[in-house]
Amino acid sequence: MPWLRSRTERSSGVTTWVVEWREGGRGGKVRSRSLGAVTEQEAQYELAAMNAGKSTRRGTPQTTTPKTAVAGYLKHLKVSGRRQGTIEHDADKLKPLLDEWADRPMASWSRTMLEGLLDGRGWSSSRVRQALGVYRRFIGWCAAVGYACGDFVGDFKPPRARPAEHREALSAEQCRRLLDAARGHYLEVPVALALFAGLSRADLRALTWKEIDLDVGLIARPRHKTGTRLRLPISAPLKEILERHRQRSGLVCRRLPESDSSLYKSLHRLMDRAEVPRSGWHQLRHTAATLLASAGTDVATIGRILGHRPGSPITLRYLHTDDDRLRQAADAVAEAVRNA
Repeated sequence: MPWLRSRTERSSGVTTWVVEWREGGRGGKVRSRSLGAVTEQEAQYELAAMNAGKSTRRGTPQTTTPKTAVAGYLKHLKVSGRRQGTIEHDADKLKPLLDEWADRPMASWSRTMLEGLLDGRGWSSSRVRQALGVYRRFIGWCAAVGYACGDFVGDFKPPRARPAEHREALSAEQCRRLLDAARGHYLEVPVALALFAGLSRADLRALTWKEIDLDVGLIARPRHKTGTRLRLPISAPLKEILERHRQRSGLVCRRLPESDSSLYKSLHRLMDRAEVPRSGWHQLRHTAATLLASAGTDVATIGRILGHRPGSPITLRYLHTDDDRLRQAADAVAEAVRNA
């Protein structure tokens, strides 16, 4: 005597029904047949039809249009209680399929078509990975509800992104204009700490007044990433800025937006006001390292200020060379040859 059993897929949240029966009576092997993502009433119909020996309507995958399938998938996400942001994200990633493949049967969708789609879009590696995740969930949902859809993703992996070249560090003149524009702005302290002390965005968010000793002129805080304690001297311009914003306790960089995107937008607006090229918070850290190198500071000391492990080659990636320094180096070589 067959019986019904339901199960919910963790990846997609789809509840599917399965008909199970035992061959050969008691002690026989249990067999099963999936009914897909049907309602309980439909599952009962299939069970009754099986008991009566009739052929059911779930024997072969159903053919439907891509538009209908995508609409059904998005409706399933909404019914399943997914957040609106998740639904909009998946809809955005599925839209190219409707734009490019709407006139092609879903059963014929292939990996070759996917590769052509991605080549034409020119997406970044991270966006391709996000899209592939959505496509895999969509394919799994189609299989669960009985729609014929080709596995056009399979084991496809996006090409690894090439590391982007760092932007040029700001010059000393651009740093001065940025600090002048930041005076009285809530980003004045974070910008000064990033430029004068080379603090990272995470350090800026976590730095407290207990870790700053203005009398001694020292910043001391633990470095969770490297496991060493960070000790930075406070220069005179930085000390003057910190004294104007001094508090007894709490965070040093107050009123910072919680989201990094808002923090970057605020920095970009400030840079536009200062008429300097837009860059990120991490680029200010690169600027600090480059200015230290221009002042004649050795690489080992720069690495300690940035909080890198001793001898770490990462420090060299923070150093930038502009055209003026390249020209000075070329002139120095020519002068040495001339005087030989």
